[in-house]
Amino acid sequence: MILFRLSSTSSLRRNRLSDLQSLLRIVNRKSEFYSEEDRSANSESEVIRQFRKLIPADHKLSPDISSWTQLNQPQDLVEIPKVPDVLNETTLDDYVRTLNRVKTRKFDQNPVYVKRAFEKIVESNVLESLHTYNMILKFFATTHDFNNVKETMRLMNQRKLYPTTESFNFVLGPMRTSRHERKFALINMYLKQMRFYKQIPDLSTCFILFECLRTHRKPIYDYMVKNGCSLYPILPAVMAYKYDIEKKNFGELMAEMVANQQSFKDDPKLVAEFVRIALDEYGPSQAWDFAMERLETDIPELTPSMLVHFVNYFVRENQLYNAIAMINHFDNHFLKRKVHKVYEILAVAMIDRPNSENWSVLARRFYIESKTSFSRTIMLPKEVAKLRARAKEYGYTNFNPEKLTQEESDLTSKVLENLQWSDPHRPIFELQDNPESFQEAAKFVA
Repeated sequence: MILFRLSSTSSLRRNRLSDLQSLLRIVNRKSEFYSEEDRSANSESEVIRQFRKLIPADHKLSPDISSWTQLNQPQDLVEIPKVPDVLNETTLDDYVRTLNRVKTRKFDQNPVYVKRAFEKIVESNVLESLHTYNMILKFFATTHDFNNVKETMRLMNQRKLYPTTESFNFVLGPMRTSRHERKFALINMYLKQMRFYKQIPDLSTCFILFECLRTHRKPIYDYMVKNGCSLYPILPAVMAYKYDIEKKNFGELMAEMVANQQSFKDDPKLVAEFVRIALDEYGPSQAWDFAMERLETDIPELTPSMLVHFVNYFVRENQLYNAIAMINHFDNHFLKRKVHKVYEILAVAMIDRPNSENWSVLARRFYIESKTSFSRTIMLPKEVAKLRARAKEYGYTNFNPEKLTQEESDLTSKVLENLQWSDPHRPIFELQDNPESFQEAAKFVA
C-alpha cells in the first residue's frame, strides 16, 4: 500500500512537471529571446536573430552601398546582346554585365535565353572574377531561380571562389518584393551561410533587410542610426516604418522632412508612400491633391505604386467602382500601360465579397486581367485556391477562372469602360455626382 502511494505520488509529480514544462514553453514562445530550435525559422524575428549573430562586438558598420546601387539599376535592354567576336576574360565579364541589363519581365524569351547563357557560362569553369559570378547570382535571384543560385554557389565553393557579402546582397536583394510563403526561411538560410563564410553585413545588407521586413524593422533601423548612416537611399521605407511602427502621422512626417531638408524631388517612391499615408488619414480627395502637387513640382509622372495604393484603399472601402475608375483614369492620362497588380487586388477582393448576380463573371474577368505577358496570373496559388473554393461554396460548380465567353467578355468590357469620370482633370469620388451610365455600371460591380 505504501509502495502504491509512493508510485502514485511520483507519477503525479511527473505529470505536474510535464504540465509545467508545457506552460513554460508557451510563456517562453512569447519572449523575445525564445530559443531558435523551438521557433519557426520562417519568421521576421528569426531574421533579426540571425542578423545579430553576424555583427561582431564593437563593429563599425561598413558604409558600402555599391551592391544596393547595382541592385536598383534598371534593366534597359530589349534585345539580347550579340556574343563577343573575341571571347576572353574581359569580354566575357562585359557580356555578363550586359546580359544583366536585358529586360525580362515583359519579354517571354529573354529570361529563358539569359538563364541558359548563364548556366553554360557557369558550367564552362572559365570565369575568374568573383564579381562576375555575383552578377550571375543576381540574375538567378531576381528571377527567383534559387535552384541555380544553389548550384552556382556550389560550383563557386568547389572552385575556391567563396561568396562575399556582395554575393549574399545580390541573392537577398530580390527578396524585398517577394511574396513567397517561405520568404523569411530563405532569408534566414542565406544569413546562416553568411555566418559560415564569416561575412559581415554592410550598409547594403542593412538596406535590403530593412526593406524585406515589415514588423521587425526597428533593430535594423536602430543599428543604422547608431552607426551614423545616411538613410536617404531608403527614405520611402523609413517613412513607412515611422508611420506604421512609430505611429507618426502625415503632418509629423512632413515636418520631419522639412527639418532634415529632405525633398520629394525626383523621388516618386517617396511620393507614393506619402500618398498611401494621406489616403489612410485624409481620404482620396486630399491624397489626390497631394499627388497632383508633387506631379507639378517634383516628379515627372505618377507611378504604378500610387495606383496600387488608391485601388487598395477603394477595395477596403467597398468601392469597386472607384477602384476601376481610378485604373481607367491612370490608363487614360498617366501610365499608358497595364498594371497587373491592381487586377490581382480586385480578384483577391472577390474572395471575401458576398455572392451576387455578377460575382462569377467579375471574379473571372479580374483573374484574367491579372495575367501577365507570360499568360500567368500574379495571384499566389493559395489565393487562386481560395477563389475556387469560394466559387464552389456559392454554387458555381463549373467555375473556371481562366475562361470567359465572348458574351461575358463584351459585357464586362462595356461595364468597365463606363466606369470613367467625366472630368479628365479631377476624379469624382462621390457616386451620385457621376453620370447615370457610371452609376449603372457601379451597380453591376456592387
